[in-house]
Amino acid sequence: MPRLKPRDIFFDHHLIYKGDEIDSVVADMWQLIEQQWKGKRIRDKESHIKSLKVLVLNLFNAYRTDVNMPVGVPRTTNYYTKSPLGATATLNVLDMLIELGYVKQVRKGVHKNFGSTALGNKAVQSRTGAYKSTKKLHNYFGRLNLYRLKINLNSFDSIRVGNKESKTVQPEVNETYMAMKQSLSKINNYYDSIHIDLFVTDEELTTIRRQMSHKEVREEWMETQEDMILRDLNFRRKYLHRKFYDNTYRLHGRFYGGYWEGLPSEWRQRLTINGKLTSEIDFTNMHFAILYHEIGEKMTNQGDLYDLSETVPEWKGLPIEKLKVYRKQVKLIMNYMINCEDDEQVKGVIEKNRKKIFTRTPKGFTWQGLIDFIKEIHSPIADKFYRNQGIRLMNLDSQILEKVILKGIDNDVCVLGVHDSCIFKHEHQHKVMTWMVEAYEEVVGKYGKTIKWDIFRLDHLQPLADLQDKDISSYLLRLQEWNIHRQSYGDSSLPLLPPMP
Repeated sequence: MPRLKPRDIFFDHHLIYKGDEIDSVVADMWQLIEQQWKGKRIRDKESHIKSLKVLVLNLFNAYRTDVNMPVGVPRTTNYYTKSPLGATATLNVLDMLIELGYVKQVRKGVHKNFGSTALGNKAVQSRTGAYKSTKKLHNYFGRLNLYRLKINLNSFDSIRVGNKESKTVQPEVNETYMAMKQSLSKINNYYDSIHIDLFVTDEELTTIRRQMSHKEVREEWMETQEDMILRDLNFRRKYLHRKFYDNTYRLHGRFYGGYWEGLPSEWRQRLTINGKLTSEIDFTNMHFAILYHEIGEKMTNQGDLYDLSETVPEWKGLPIEKLKVYRKQVKLIMNYMINCEDDEQVKGVIEKNRKKIFTRTPKGFTWQGLIDFIKEIHSPIADKFYRNQGIRLMNLDSQILEKVILKGIDNDVCVLGVHDSCIFKHEHQHKVMTWMVEAYEEVVGKYGKTIKWDIFRLDHLQPLADLQDKDISSYLLRLQEWNIHRQSYGDSSLPLLPPMP
């Protein structure tokens, strides 16, 4: 039976706390540290107290994500060269918290080096340890409020540049960069004023985190043993950044960082905005619609570009569920074809996913046959396949999404983005649909394709009503914390009830 073992949250020196409660916690703990040091001369007391405060905030952030969640703290001085914290002060304070019993080390950070023959593929010690707060420190956490824990947006890296070859590079500061920084600051400050939550039971929350902790995640973190690495789901994580391929700012540029982006799609319908249920609208076949639009075909009568059921005789009369599987396979293959180098690379990706998605070839086709058929059906844009179009198209959809989010802010309507889809209060769906069409027209041209939307129906209400008899204490606690946090802003309290339409 695998044991539950959480992944650590990496140490974040951007964390700040908007409130006085943290000062009393730090003052009490610093007094204990000084007593433990027994008059030992501290060269830079102010630096040590600053590090103590940030360490406590990181431990509190992890604790409110999951009581067993550790924090990954670097022990190399190199990390702190770009940090406002001093390495010596931070590590001194961390060691003292361990000595006092407020923190314990739970993992030393062993990882495997798979590519170095010099190391003989042996396990090597990472210099980032994982540290967890103890019950002794949890007593102090009772004074703190989750939603007063913030990111220092003045030092937050909201524009990030780099790719697999170049790795992370320094962003070029120009007019485009400054405009994007200003836009992200506006978005992040607005999100900071909105309660964005997920209406689930405590049991369902564990299920979601388990779903987010699939084998690929464990391999990514080089933790492939039988432990279940539960992904963190931090409801305070609402701050967006954009990732660009290079300093032209014309490739990639999608938004990342919001916790809702990593949710399995079936759970996104449970997202709430200020205690209200949400709907989701997305552009259908967006990237391929753009490719057709760029050659002068506006897709008015083209239908679903991923649905080949009307063009394949062997698929006539097949069950709807089978055709849905085929559509998903075609969608993925088409997206592979605009990002991969050739047919062989596409088939390699298909082979890699045989156990999950591509378990059987669609009726009447081999995988190569289906690839060739897609080229034939979409011959007008076939010259765009294998031309690395994906990162260019991502840039266009990020521009569209940015315009919709900002339009929402200007009208005090919260819009959450997931690449080519928008999530918002159900009551705002007609407004958001209009803004999406207008944004597409402004970036690309007049939109002819349909927009797919998740219409709120009565059959969606019943499962939510059933949850009222189950343990939703964590959800209600977050609402209560939010109300306390927003009192000083003069906001009305949100009802301590399940969400309403």
